[in-house]
Parts: sequence; structure tokens; C-alpha cells
Amino acid sequence: MTNQNRSRMTMLAGWLFADLFLILLVAGLTTLPAKSSGEPATRKPTPTAPPTPPPPAHPVGLDPNHIDLTVAMSPNTYRAGGADALLAQVNAQLDQKDPTHRAVGFVLVFASDDQAHVQRANDTAEDVFQLLHTRSKVFAAASGFGYWNGNHNNFEFKIFLLN
Repeated sequence: MTNQNRSRMTMLAGWLFADLFLILLVAGLTTLPAKSSGEPATRKPTPTAPPTPPPPAHPVGLDPNHIDLTVAMSPNTYRAGGADALLAQVNAQLDQKDPTHRAVGFVLVFASDDQAHVQRANDTAEDVFQLLHTRSKVFAAASGFGYWNGNHNNFEFKIFLLN
């Protein structure tokens, strides 16, 4: 290698070192926080969670123990205008089995009819549920369904109360 080539290599190494140093300087400066305008930054208070309410004394939801009621009224009598009598019998039996008058959360209504009229029994059971839902205070918030219950000539109810 000649002196001229050595001089050129030394000069290139110097420039390369200077460029790398400049890049490191710029990278370091970008990590510093920006200069403030003189006013201290006010921190917004972090929101605090509201106090947790105490757990309820009993689990919320439906009571897993349902109440069974049987009303000895034929669906034909109900369809012939016996809605008030059925409502009175259901409320009277429910008062005996639940004197605290808790609200009903869910009810299954079973209406009887012969096998040739299963759909009529289902419709009657749904109609009875709507009657209870609209005209009885304890059933006002209830959900429910109506079903056929065989050829028994009565109504049966599975009532789940709210805790």
C-alpha cells in the first residue's frame, strides 16, 4: 500500500467515525423530553373506583326451588270465561306457599287437553301466562311459557321466585 492510499483510508475512517457519532447524538437527543413552556404541567387526577357494594345476603337471580301449583279447573271452563276464577285460585295458592309475596321471575304453565288438541292446549297455556303477567302483581316481571300437559283436565304451574 502506498502512502496516498493509507492517507485516504485514514480520512475515510475519520469521516465514518464522525458520521456514526452524529447519528448516536441525534438518537440520544430524541429520547429526551421536550422543553416545557415554563408552566408546570398539571396532572389530571386519576379516577378512583366507586366503593364496592356489599354482597347481597342471598344470591341474586331465580330461587332454584320452584313452587308447584295445580288448579283443578278444566281448560274448557277457562276458555268459556273462567279467567277471573283461575286468577283467583292461582293467587290464593301462591299466597299459601309463599306468604312473603316475592316476585315471580319465571313460570311454566301447563294446560291439559286431549291429544287431538295439543296446539289448543299450548295456546290456552300461553293465554293463561299472559293473563297472570298482565293482571297479577307478583307475575308482572315474570317470563314464561305455556305447554300441553296431557289429558288431565287441569292446569299445572311451575313457579320460580326471584331471590
